[in-house]
Amino acid sequence: MKQQKFFGIALTVCVLLLTLAGCASGSAFEGSSVKNADAYLLEVKTMTGTDTHTLELKQGDTLKIRFETVKGSLHMKITAPDGTVLYQGDGTVTAFTATAPLDGAYAIVVVGQKAKGSIHIDVERVAQGEGETENGGEGSLK
Repeated sequence: MKQQKFFGIALTVCVLLLTLAGCASGSAFEGSSVKNADAYLLEVKTMTGTDTHTLELKQGDTLKIRFETVKGSLHMKITAPDGTVLYQGDGTVTAFTATAPLDGAYAIVVVGQKAKGSIHIDVERVAQGEGETENGGEGSLK
């Protein structure tokens, strides 16, 4: 009988602790986001937590970035396929570009803590065959 009572109390305490832990670590986001192959747009009214997106880029593609933190803490990190950090910051520099050094998947991770702000990343694709001629740069036939 004592074991059952102890087990019941222990179970109740565990459930209570798990519930409280879930509330404390929960993510919150209010705003809008667009995630597609050519853009990542995040309009943050309030954000506490993490958001991610992956862009498939070719070497030479350009990311046109506008990033502004209005309130709280908003951090972004863009990582190249080889693990090189292409950008890491908090929105103090609000408009800039970054060029993809190689082909592959680029990971974007945004972490907010009681944040308000915006992130706009638009991909400008490098034209295929740019700088190449049809006959490989050879002169014309005589």
